[in-house]
Amino acid sequence: MKKIINIFNNEIDLTDKWLGCGIVDKSIDVPLGILIKTNNFVAVQDIETPIPAFIVITSKKHIKSILDLNKEEYDELMDLTYKIRKAMSILEDIKDVSIIQKELAPHFHLWLFPRYDWMINNELIGLGDGRLSDISKIIDYSRKNHKNDEYINKTKEYFEVLKEELN
Repeated sequence: MKKIINIFNNEIDLTDKWLGCGIVDKSIDVPLGILIKTNNFVAVQDIETPIPAFIVITSKKHIKSILDLNKEEYDELMDLTYKIRKAMSILEDIKDVSIIQKELAPHFHLWLFPRYDWMINNELIGLGDGRLSDISKIIDYSRKNHKNDEYINKTKEYFEVLKEELN
């Protein structure tokens, strides 16, 4: 039985489904709701990690890679990614954003992963100056240490700011 814990410490059973599929078919409750959806994609705040403005775009179709998109879907994805990244630029404490699409998961998703001051050269966590290898350490640290009112409230606030900016 595969389970994950969302940002509000609620358990989500993924025994019979993939997270991306569950978000798309609405069988998984997305804690903050949908940020924006298009014909082929849905964008949400990462449901497991209370890092404000950590946005995940997932495909409505069950595909694995960006290579599985046709030209129209690709253009839609790039337009959506640009719009979200542009909206993120009004959040002044975001230093920069890494855009990541890995093909390890069986359901396509693309991350817009923001970087904040606490993620830079943080010896307590073992972080450097922005290496991609730091991202898994950051996620683990945030899941263990940021499920508190301060980070949950900031995550909610940034989600609402992005949602307003995108509408």
